[in-house]
Amino acid sequence: MLLLAWTAATSFSTLPLKFSLLMGACVGVFAIEELVRAVVEHLRGNTVPGWTSLMVVTSAIGSALLMSIGILGEYLGRIYEQSKARPLYLVARTFNCGEEVESGTRRPTAAGQD
Repeated sequence: MLLLAWTAATSFSTLPLKFSLLMGACVGVFAIEELVRAVVEHLRGNTVPGWTSLMVVTSAIGSALLMSIGILGEYLGRIYEQSKARPLYLVARTFNCGEEVESGTRRPTAAGQD
């Protein structure tokens, strides 16, 4: 049942792809914050060797990967929507389109032109 729910959530929407892009941006903000904190702590002399640089590099690479996947997902979602070949809009009713009026002449098509 969970598999069906997961398929329904991911098959008809590009929202999970947008979520990946958003998470990449959040991790990027975290990486920048961690970089600033690491520089401040290094200047104060309160650093554990290797831990802060490892966190900054890991966060930056993770952010770049998530944002890249999100961007590729956006492209993929747009291609998927275009491949459905659905019209942009549907017309419910039309009035006097291509019909002759009672006088036997056609109505002008655009801006008073015949």
